[in-house]
Amino acid sequence: METSTMTVGTRPTCEIIDYQGRKIVFTDIAGARPEDAIPAFERTTVLVPTLGEKGALSLVDAKDARFNKDLISKIKEVVKRTIPMLKLPLFVG
Repeated sequence: METSTMTVGTRPTCEIIDYQGRKIVFTDIAGARPEDAIPAFERTTVLVPTLGEKGALSLVDAKDARFNKDLISKIKEVVKRTIPMLKLPLFVG
């Protein structure tokens, strides 16, 4: 049986946070299974363009997340579509 380190009731998310006047697109897939993380990355492609060219930073928390070929493919697609619009993308975990 596969277990997840995610807190019960939490789901992978993607949201815009404001930190000291800077917009950060924060994608939290910590502890997620690949099939649960994909929708969060799809939301990233919606949020980033709303901030304008070079209008945001991007931070992904992937601590203890699980990956498969579908999720890796989705991440590559998202990076290709959003990297020109970001000041700085960061991936941790």
